[in-house]
Amino acid sequence: MVETIVTGTTSCDPTRRTPWGTILFGEEAGSGPSGGHMYELINPLETTGVTLDRAAGTFSGGVGAQNLVTRTALGRVSFEGLAVYDSGVVYFGWRLARSTACTWAPRTTARVPNGVSGAGRC
Repeated sequence: MVETIVTGTTSCDPTRRTPWGTILFGEEAGSGPSGGHMYELINPLETTGVTLDRAAGTFSGGVGAQNLVTRTALGRVSFEGLAVYDSGVVYFGWRLARSTACTWAPRTTARVPNGVSGAGRC
Protein backbone atom coordinates (compact mmCIF):
# COMPACT_ATOMS: atom_id res chain seq x y z
CA MET A 1 0.00 0.00 0.00
CA VAL A 2 1.28 3.48 -0.90
CA GLU A 3 0.42 6.41 1.38
CA THR A 4 1.09 10.12 1.07
CA ILE A 5 3.29 11.28 3.94
CA VAL A 6 3.23 15.04 3.41
CA THR A 7 1.69 17.54 0.98
CA GLY A 8 2.47 21.22 0.47
CA THR A 9 6.14 21.04 -0.51
CA THR A 10 7.43 22.71 -3.67
CA SER A 11 9.80 21.06 -6.17
CA CYS A 12 11.28 18.47 -3.82
CA ASP A 13 14.62 17.23 -5.05
CA PRO A 14 17.25 15.98 -2.62
CA THR A 15 16.17 13.18 -0.29
CA ARG A 16 18.45 11.07 1.88
CA ARG A 17 18.13 8.67 4.77
CA THR A 18 20.30 9.91 7.64
CA PRO A 19 22.67 7.64 9.58
CA TRP A 20 20.35 8.02 12.61
CA GLY A 21 17.31 6.69 10.68
CA THR A 22 15.40 9.83 9.70
CA ILE A 23 14.71 11.20 6.21
CA LEU A 24 16.15 14.59 5.20
CA PHE A 25 14.49 16.20 2.16
CA GLY A 26 14.67 19.62 0.54
CA GLU A 27 12.99 21.83 -1.99
CA GLU A 28 14.56 23.10 -5.19
CA ALA A 29 12.48 26.26 -4.99
CA GLY A 30 14.65 29.36 -5.24
CA SER A 31 16.31 31.27 -2.42
CA GLY A 32 15.51 34.15 -0.10
CA PRO A 33 12.42 34.55 2.09
CA SER A 34 10.24 32.30 -0.10
CA GLY A 35 13.02 29.91 -1.12
CA GLY A 36 13.40 26.21 -0.56
CA HIS A 37 13.51 24.68 2.90
CA MET A 38 15.20 21.55 4.20
CA TYR A 39 12.93 19.26 6.26
CA GLU A 40 13.48 16.20 8.42
CA LEU A 41 11.03 13.32 8.78
CA ILE A 42 11.73 11.81 12.19
CA ASN A 43 9.53 8.70 12.08
CA PRO A 44 8.53 7.77 8.51
CA LEU A 45 6.53 4.67 9.43
CA GLU A 46 4.27 6.60 11.80
CA THR A 47 3.53 9.62 9.58
CA THR A 48 0.78 9.99 6.92
CA GLY A 49 -1.45 12.66 5.47
CA VAL A 50 0.38 15.65 7.00
CA THR A 51 0.08 19.13 5.45
CA LEU A 52 2.92 21.66 5.27
CA ASP A 53 2.32 25.39 5.59
CA ARG A 54 5.39 26.66 3.67
CA ALA A 55 5.00 30.28 4.77
CA ALA A 56 5.06 29.34 8.46
CA GLY A 57 7.30 26.29 8.06
CA THR A 58 4.90 24.20 10.16
CA PHE A 59 3.18 20.84 9.73
CA SER A 60 -0.34 19.89 10.78
CA GLY A 61 -3.12 17.36 10.32
CA GLY A 62 -2.87 13.72 9.40
CA VAL A 63 -1.04 11.29 11.64
CA GLY A 64 2.33 12.22 13.13
CA ALA A 65 2.66 15.90 12.17
CA GLN A 66 5.08 16.22 15.11
CA ASN A 67 7.44 13.87 13.23
CA LEU A 68 8.20 16.54 10.59
CA VAL A 69 10.41 19.55 11.30
CA THR A 70 11.90 22.39 9.26
CA ARG A 71 15.71 22.51 9.48
CA THR A 72 16.18 26.29 9.35
CA ALA A 73 19.93 26.07 10.14
CA LEU A 74 20.48 24.94 6.53
CA GLY A 75 19.01 28.15 5.13
CA ARG A 76 16.53 28.81 2.33
CA VAL A 77 18.07 27.98 -1.02
CA SER A 78 17.30 25.96 -4.12
CA PHE A 79 18.60 22.64 -2.75
CA GLU A 80 20.19 20.32 -5.30
CA GLY A 81 21.76 17.06 -4.18
CA LEU A 82 22.48 16.04 -0.60
CA ALA A 83 24.91 13.93 1.44
CA VAL A 84 24.64 13.26 5.18
CA TYR A 85 27.52 11.76 7.18
CA ASP A 86 27.53 9.89 10.51
CA SER A 87 29.04 12.96 12.17
CA GLY A 88 26.03 15.06 11.19
CA VAL A 89 27.91 16.99 8.51
CA VAL A 90 25.63 17.78 5.57
CA TYR A 91 26.81 18.63 2.04
CA PHE A 92 24.36 20.03 -0.50
CA GLY A 93 24.33 21.80 -3.82
CA TRP A 94 22.71 25.19 -4.30
CA ARG A 95 21.27 25.28 -7.80
CA LEU A 96 20.82 29.03 -8.23
CA ALA A 97 24.38 29.75 -7.14
CA ARG A 98 25.74 27.95 -10.21
CA SER A 99 25.64 24.59 -8.44
CA THR A 100 27.78 25.80 -5.55
CA ALA A 101 28.65 23.07 -3.05
CA CYS A 102 27.78 23.98 0.53
CA THR A 103 28.52 22.33 3.84
CA TRP A 104 26.89 22.50 7.27
CA ALA A 105 28.51 21.04 10.38
CA PRO A 106 26.92 20.64 13.81
CA ARG A 107 28.53 22.40 16.77
CA THR A 108 29.18 18.96 18.24
CA THR A 109 30.80 15.95 16.60
CA ALA A 110 28.13 13.67 18.04
CA ARG A 111 25.37 12.40 15.78
CA VAL A 112 22.61 14.98 15.46
CA PRO A 113 19.14 13.40 15.59
CA ASN A 114 17.65 16.57 17.09
CA GLY A 115 19.15 19.00 14.61
CA VAL A 116 21.29 21.08 16.96
CA SER A 117 22.67 24.37 15.69
CA GLY A 118 25.82 24.50 13.64
CA ALA A 119 27.71 26.51 11.08
CA GLY A 120 27.96 26.33 7.33
CA ARG A 121 29.60 27.81 4.28
CA CYS A 122 29.32 27.73 0.52
